[in-house]
Amino acid sequence: MTKKKAIILGLVLVFVLVVISQLMPLFSNPKTFVLEDYVSEIAQHGSELNVGKITDEADALAKAESVWISQYGQIVLKQKPYTIKTDPITKTYLIQGTLPKGSAGGIAMIILDSTGRVLALWHTN
Repeated sequence: MTKKKAIILGLVLVFVLVVISQLMPLFSNPKTFVLEDYVSEIAQHGSELNVGKITDEADALAKAESVWISQYGQIVLKQKPYTIKTDPITKTYLIQGTLPKGSAGGIAMIILDSTGRVLALWHTN
């Protein structure tokens, strides 16, 4: 192997390692999600609602709860604590309710973007 080939191989290896290190948080962080994984939900449960610019996760949670109450009623308050995940690439939020242990039923779910657009709104069974 020539010196030039060794340098190129080394640079390619460094590049690959940098890319992998940047992508790892998307796969290892339980507080993230990938919007592309929810294309069918967006197609099935898309919405024209807009809740206004979202400033942070707390704001997203409050706005999700407001939308859920208007759509499903006060019963959604029993689905606390809510969980929130973010897609840092698309700046979107996936927020969902939780079921109390031992209870049956579905949960409220919503996907919001940072401008406040409701990309999808649904309730599981």
